[in-house]
Amino acid sequence: MPVKKKTIRASLTVNVDEPKSGEGGLSAWIDDRPAPCGLNGGKTSFKPGDTYHFLVTKPANAENLRVTNVSVGSASISGKVVPVYKEDDLEFNDSSEATLSNSADSGFNADWSGASTCGDYVLQADKMTVSTKNKGDGSLLASYYTNAVAGQGIVPANYYQMKEEKPRLQIKIWLAAEVPDLGGTSC
Repeated sequence: MPVKKKTIRASLTVNVDEPKSGEGGLSAWIDDRPAPCGLNGGKTSFKPGDTYHFLVTKPANAENLRVTNVSVGSASISGKVVPVYKEDDLEFNDSSEATLSNSADSGFNADWSGASTCGDYVLQADKMTVSTKNKGDGSLLASYYTNAVAGQGIVPANYYQMKEEKPRLQIKIWLAAEVPDLGGTSC
């Protein structure tokens, strides 16, 4: 029997430089990594006519990742998978489980920050849950690579003329993907 799907969503805001006188669920963000790895070379704000690149992380079971709307200009998902380095400070407060902010697709490593009463840790098969041998207290600094999907957009060359009086100086992008709806199956 086919599994019923539900849609998950995220949005992203792209900043556009104010002209100078004379000048995620889904998770999405502007690729702010510096060159040579960063697709924007470290830039996080853009001018009319610029192409910008963004990254999206999604659950492993998400399908059909797509841009559903753009407030101004155009944007699309390229499908290119980009490994992105992440660090999370996981807090264990009388617990034996904590969750990473993104899927640890490779290179998972962690170290206790100071004393801990939790014992050894293990990254679970879902690649997001970190479990410890004992329920306890501690702070675990985890580092890993998550696989993000790249997308790109263009700030229209006539951006300032498109807006009334004072430009809003932002572009909003809406994204969606389908994941299994674990609430039931379709008949």
